[in-house]
Amino acid sequence: MKQLPPTENPLVLRTDFSNQAVWEIICAEIQKPVGIFRFRANVEFLDDAEYIGLTKEQLLKLVPKNYNQSFIVIVDQMAIAHPDHPLLIVDLL
Repeated sequence: MKQLPPTENPLVLRTDFSNQAVWEIICAEIQKPVGIFRFRANVEFLDDAEYIGLTKEQLLKLVPKNYNQSFIVIVDQMAIAHPDHPLLIVDLL
């Protein structure tokens, strides 16, 4: 697998490709403004089948040494399959 690309904002990384419609729903929910100040999450989405089935341990090996983000959001099988779409947040620090 290739290393994670450099990004301006934290990544939302797709590792499950079983349901395109649910992936799009999750992306829309993440991008939806929230709160009184209409806060928007500043993230970048990575939808690359190269990372299919990636585990947390594998992910940590793909983070470049000079990576400038402190976390990555993973959209895995649980996020796709579960109706609440729980996301895995991986702390890189």
